[in-house]
Amino acid sequence: MLRLINAGLNTENFFAIANHSLTIVEADAEYTKPFTTDTVMIGPGQTLSVLVSANQPIGKYSMAVAPYESGKIVIYQNVSAIAGFNYIGAPSDSLSLPPKLPEPDAEVAVKTVMDGLRSLNQVNVFKEIDKNLFITIGLNVQKCHSKTPKQNCQAMHNGVLAASMNNISFVNPNISILEAYYKKIKGTYTEDFPDIPPKLYDFVNGAPNNIPYDTQSLNGTRIKVLKYGSRVQLILQDTGIVNTENHPMHFHGHSFYVVGYGTGNYNPLTAQFNLVDPPYMNTIGVPTGGWAAIRFVADNPGIDPNAAFIFSIVLLKQQGLFISLSLCLLNYQFLTIKIT
Repeated sequence: MLRLINAGLNTENFFAIANHSLTIVEADAEYTKPFTTDTVMIGPGQTLSVLVSANQPIGKYSMAVAPYESGKIVIYQNVSAIAGFNYIGAPSDSLSLPPKLPEPDAEVAVKTVMDGLRSLNQVNVFKEIDKNLFITIGLNVQKCHSKTPKQNCQAMHNGVLAASMNNISFVNPNISILEAYYKKIKGTYTEDFPDIPPKLYDFVNGAPNNIPYDTQSLNGTRIKVLKYGSRVQLILQDTGIVNTENHPMHFHGHSFYVVGYGTGNYNPLTAQFNLVDPPYMNTIGVPTGGWAAIRFVADNPGIDPNAAFIFSIVLLKQQGLFISLSLCLLNYQFLTIKIT
């Protein structure tokens, strides 16, 4: 068995072994129905366990990892990392057979694995929802105020990229939001993170405006209050304000059921959900130009039943930006959403 862990901060990666199939049996520390494939895509913060049968002729084989190039305007380093997968008794002078990786932008290969991931047993996913959140994720371009523009203002139109959720870019407070919550320090955050985007438009194929330097993302440190024990559905929608790309979203403090995903704009009337055996994960790659639906119960007790706790969604992307939006579960919990 191989244990695959993507500890990188920038890209999702394809993985394959020459002439060998991979049977996924676990994702993010949860057993899955065995699913066999030639290639897997693993996102930052994600883990997979795969079974490999050494049933090929004795020889030398290679296993390789290469970036999944989901962003259409992003420059990737298309360089593979290769390691040996050799059988005992293979001649020392024999050549290693190379693995066959998908095309760098092969969305079909990604969808194949997503379609194949299912919980090992039937699960009891709640059907009644207490809180329904719709969050757009993506990049915005803002004016750059750096004193060294040649080094720091390299986005389109000499601007700077700012990751956003529901068109809000995070402003880093001077002190920890959790500390401000405990000590009741005012002015650190506001409790007005929106349930839905402030503007509704064609998220995948359009943009809210065409201002070249500033796509009008608001700046702030905002939180959303949730009740302890709430049954939460979270729709994550990719946007094309700057570029559509696969967004790996990683939770801290909770795992969640991935009940649905698809391409294009999320439509509740046509979206198909799996409430029977969806995978229970802590990382999901929101499809390029698409959406993902997750469900979880906000019941992490934290350090103490009356204390707060932190759990976060982390978006790890090529641009190396760090953005965070906070959702505060007042009186019981404290939730932080981050984008890196």
